[in-house]
Amino acid sequence: MQVVVTGTSGPIGNALCSHLASSGHHVVRVVRRPVRPGEVALAWDPEAGTIDARGLEGADAVVHLAGAGVLSRPLAHFAGASVVRQTDQQWPNARDVDQARPRLPL
Repeated sequence: MQVVVTGTSGPIGNALCSHLASSGHHVVRVVRRPVRPGEVALAWDPEAGTIDARGLEGADAVVHLAGAGVLSRPLAHFAGASVVRQTDQQWPNARDVDQARPRLPL
């Protein structure tokens, strides 16, 4: 399977990519920095709302793990209304991946 993964610099995304690759899957990392020569990755700029949709072509699955850094905040941050604010901050960038999807042949 070809699996596209966002949030690959985080501990969960990185572990998932390693596991998928060691299981024989083709992993495409979505990165928010310039793609390095020879790297199997696609560029995404959540601030601008742009993603290289060509990199999604042929994907069998997309795993969206990108968001605000959860591990960089104390647990108290996630109590009460902070959870709502955190969720709002983490997931609006999912629209970039979702909007690129309809352009893909299914």
